[in-house]
This record gives sequence, C-alpha cells and structure tokens, in this order.
Amino acid sequence: MLKHATLDLMVHTTPELEQLLGEPLAERVHVSSWPLSAVERLTTARGVRWIYKAQRTPTCEPAFYERVRSPLLPASRPLSDDGVYSTMLIEFIDAPMIRDLALPMAEQARHGRALMAAISEMLVGEDPPIYLDIGTPDRWRAFAASTLAGLAELVGDGRLTLTLEADTADVAAWAASSGVLRLIERTSRLTHGDLNPGNVFVTDGGYRIIDWQRPQLAPAEVDLVCLLEGAPDLFEHASAAAIGVFYLVRLNWAVTAKRDLLPNIRGLFDRWSSDALAFIRRAAAASS
Repeated sequence: MLKHATLDLMVHTTPELEQLLGEPLAERVHVSSWPLSAVERLTTARGVRWIYKAQRTPTCEPAFYERVRSPLLPASRPLSDDGVYSTMLIEFIDAPMIRDLALPMAEQARHGRALMAAISEMLVGEDPPIYLDIGTPDRWRAFAASTLAGLAELVGDGRLTLTLEADTADVAAWAASSGVLRLIERTSRLTHGDLNPGNVFVTDGGYRIIDWQRPQLAPAEVDLVCLLEGAPDLFEHASAAAIGVFYLVRLNWAVTAKRDLLPNIRGLFDRWSSDALAFIRRAAAASS
C-alpha cells in the first residue's frame, strides 16, 4: 500500500487490487474525495464494477458493514484496517441517487419519511458501531455543553471567526428546553448521520444507502432534515426541534474538525458554525 498522492490516506496499488480481485483492472477512476476519504470506481477486465473506498478515522464504516445486516446496505468486502487507515470494496449500484431525480420537495420529503421508517427496521446486532450517541437527555445535555464550550474556545483564540455574535446562552437554553428533550427521549434510534441525497440510491428493489461513516443514536427526524437540507421550505417538512438538533450536530462536527482533525482548513468551518447557529436560533424562535 502507498500514501495517497494528496491526502492523508493509505491506498492499494493497482497490482495489489488486481491480486485481491483475481483479475486485471481495465479502469480505475476517481469519483470523489475530501480530506478524510477517497472513492474510486474500479472496472475489471470482465466488466465487473466495484467502488473502492479509502478512509481514515474517525469512521465506523468498515465495522458497520461487518456487523449490520440489512437490504439497505450494498454488499461490501473489507480490505485493510490498521485502526487509523482502512480500505474496502463496496458493491457498485447501477441506479439513480435521490439527488439525480430532480424531485419536488414534497416528494423528496416523502422519500425521507420512508427512509426513516426503513432505517428504523434495520436488523442490527446488539452493539452496532456508533460514532455519536445523543439518544438520552443526559447524553444530549453533555453533548450540547461540550459543543458550546469547544466553540467558545475556538472563537476565543481566533481559530474560528464567526459573523454572528459569540454569546450562545440562547442556544444553550434552547438545547435544554422541554420540547427538545422530549424529542431526544421519545424518538431517538439508529440514524445514518449523513443522509444527504447523494447517499441514497433508488433501485427497483428499494433503497440502498451508502456512506455509513458516522452513524448516530439520535432523533429519527434528523435524517429527514439532512435529506432536505438547503430547501427554502425546510421548516414546513420537519419539526423545528429536529432541525435544531441536526444543526447542533453540524456545529459539533465543525468544532471537532477545526480543533482536532483539519485545523488548517480555513473558512469552511467558520461558515458551518455560523450557519448552524443561525438555524438553531431560527428553530428556537419557531418553537417559542
């Protein structure tokens, strides 16, 4: 294996992949990448296609595919995992993603609710790998406090520069409100964690969902919010409390990434933090 040409990842050489697959590769094409993962499409000499994914921590995906059995998951094959870097082969799915369908928002919301139900029926083991657990009021309170403390630290020393005011007492009060705590207590279960329209295929046999890098125990509706993110009428299709929870999780990811994972990326996590705070405040206002 070699270090990726531009990212902090470990990847197989083409001869290594050919040995693992048992036949020559006719094509190896870059599909997507960001600093923590890279995806390629492989086509063998016989015309069999695979997705090859290299990633690094934090990720639960290799363990998730190993432990969870569900028709929502594509077939997969782990290749390597040293505790930091991992690689795997994933079934190539020849079907459109939700993002390719150009659906009206009401129809996309219908898919979102069907996906919520399907994920709730996944057959998981007793201890599925989870990246984030905010499924009880106590865990949620601790998560919110830790997130806001981390934000204050980064804003205080200039690593994050927000366009909104740094005082987040109103956000903390919203996180502790009865409506949010009821949502956490009554509706939390396994969620995907990044159920955007580019991670859901619509096949003749039903949905296939990819990118299980950071699954969560969280309110079910958070997946719906993710699928509809960016819609101007988002608040018409999802509850204000679920929207706020989704964006506090987004804020936490921005804080964690800037502080611990990708400190040299400039601008992106400032925007994520600012947008997240704006949506949380909007959610709080809609709930009052």
